[in-house]
Amino acid sequence: MACRCIEKDMCLRDLDRLARASGYTGEAAGEDASMNDNLNSGKGNVPFAYTSDTEGELYGAIDEVHNQVSEKISGLSSEINEATTRVKIKYDEFYIEDEIYHAEEGRMGA
Repeated sequence: MACRCIEKDMCLRDLDRLARASGYTGEAAGEDASMNDNLNSGKGNVPFAYTSDTEGELYGAIDEVHNQVSEKISGLSSEINEATTRVKIKYDEFYIEDEIYHAEEGRMGA
């Protein structure tokens, strides 16, 4: 057994960073959804006289980009959640080992 205080602190810092990253992906997902809603509502509000022959292509391109962005945000969010789970597991392992080490150290010093 060894002291795991440093490893525990590193895990806590990583969990803090992952929590912030998760917040950023949540914000990005919200902004992406809002942007898509705005673009979709704008599609129906363009007077026919202002439309062009390439309007469908433009809408298709916008939808394709939105889908790609949404997939990337979702994938990143999943990766962050998986990393958070892994770090929590390691933290729990370090915590148990550290508790045992310091309990034994306390008995030896007494």
